[in-house]
Amino acid sequence: MMDAVDALVLLIGVIGAVGNGISQPLMCIVFGDLIDGMGMSLDVFGRIRVKTAATCGVFFVF
Repeated sequence: MMDAVDALVLLIGVIGAVGNGISQPLMCIVFGDLIDGMGMSLDVFGRIRVKTAATCGVFFVF
């Protein structure tokens, strides 16, 4: 049976795992928008968006 200490440790572990798992996709979105803001034309935006999406897709698959 699980007591209060075990439940607390489990809750802290779940929160840490969620934080660790969300960091990579969040950074892909943030840096993708940052790079988009530095572009000069729509063609550059399209190429950067495709490369960012491809990079994020690689991390989601593996």
